[in-house]
Amino acid sequence: MAEFTCLTGEPALSDFRIRKLLEEAAAKLSPLAGNAGIASLAMQAGHAYFVSSERAPSAAELERLQDLLHARPAHPADAAGLMVVVPR
Repeated sequence: MAEFTCLTGEPALSDFRIRKLLEEAAAKLSPLAGNAGIASLAMQAGHAYFVSSERAPSAAELERLQDLLHARPAHPADAAGLMVVVPR
């Protein structure tokens, strides 16, 4: 049976790029939601790694994966508002 290991990587976008995207979203959403809903907009974008293996990696293997990918073990996230986009 396959074992899946999830790792969280580095941020995918700079703070500047996130601010720019939020400004664009606010400009497009403002006529629909009014200013009240716009103030609560937030965004994070980061790399995530899903590793499939025949067995769970040993502590040394997991440490090596983390070093190679500049990642850390993923923690369960609050699913409210979470959107995961992955290639097919």
